[in-house]
Amino acid sequence: MKLFGLDQDGHLVEFTKRDFSANHIERTLEDWLMANPNSILEETGLMMVGRQVNTNLGGFIDLLALDGSGNTVVVELKRDRTPRDVLAQALDYASYVATLDAGQLEQVYQSYNSDSQSSLVNDNRAYFQAEASTSVTLNRDQRIVLVGQDITPSIRQSSQYLCTKGLLITCVEFALHETERGDSIMAISTVVGDQPVPPVKVTSGPAKLTNKETFLSDCDESGAHVFGRILREAEEHGHTVKWGTKGFAVRMDVRGRSVGLLQCYPQQSSYSQYLYVVVSEIYRNLHPAPEELKPYLDALLDTGLLQSAGQDLRWVVKADVDETRLTKLLEELWRTAKWLQHRLPEEPPEVEYSGGDQAQR
Repeated sequence: MKLFGLDQDGHLVEFTKRDFSANHIERTLEDWLMANPNSILEETGLMMVGRQVNTNLGGFIDLLALDGSGNTVVVELKRDRTPRDVLAQALDYASYVATLDAGQLEQVYQSYNSDSQSSLVNDNRAYFQAEASTSVTLNRDQRIVLVGQDITPSIRQSSQYLCTKGLLITCVEFALHETERGDSIMAISTVVGDQPVPPVKVTSGPAKLTNKETFLSDCDESGAHVFGRILREAEEHGHTVKWGTKGFAVRMDVRGRSVGLLQCYPQQSSYSQYLYVVVSEIYRNLHPAPEELKPYLDALLDTGLLQSAGQDLRWVVKADVDETRLTKLLEELWRTAKWLQHRLPEEPPEVEYSGGDQAQR
């Protein structure tokens, strides 16, 4: 079936199906799902409470949410894994989430919000527009949501079987369609779940990228200073700056491969103004040995500015930045980038290393 849109002159413009992974990284899909949680499940909205949540088995839950009944929802991206691995990992994560009490979920939510004073129960009532007197029972049950471009027949059959045994499993397929000028449609369909639904289409015009002037004006004085220095030093060290709709990424050229090092966002983003050292992308694309990379990650953490955020490292930039610590952080960051550029083999090994929990302290 062909998809068409109408331009301002009433002409049909064809949308062509695209391979999402060809031009986007997994974090992009996570960003989209996190920003549009009510598009994931047709029958209920979702309130996001965690991202890249560390489990007791060393894995990381892509997204953790609550549905309108207070049940926890484990949202996992299918990626390029075997059907057995996809379901086994999702079940492992759900079994871990089932052990969390209200206090532990509160800690996950406060870490996600970077706000130690936030209340999960109160925010849940507000999000789902419930009365203040409404009783909220957290984590009575758990739901698994698998999201992918292609939910294979094997995953569908196994998921449908588990549904007959009382487990709450939903499989969601998505397809990205674009025009030559950059207009986009995301088609989302539930292929396994309580009630399969037709595709939900979300349209958008061409993305408008930010720039240095706009980005820095969206930061406070401390943020403008920190990010201005990062932009200047990234250029001095020969790295590439890629601008997005809100923030920018600093990317390294490693033997002809462009690999992310930093992602930076202004005040209007989810965590106020912050930056990520994207350790997950380094592991995924460059496969460094964990025992070799660990001293560099430790040196970054020792500056006292970064905190673990899943596999990545995050710094929420607030007022009164310590200039000595900032200088040390950037020195260690560029030192790490230089090591990655010059110490890695020309080709990655055949077996991909997941990164483990080397970013944790």
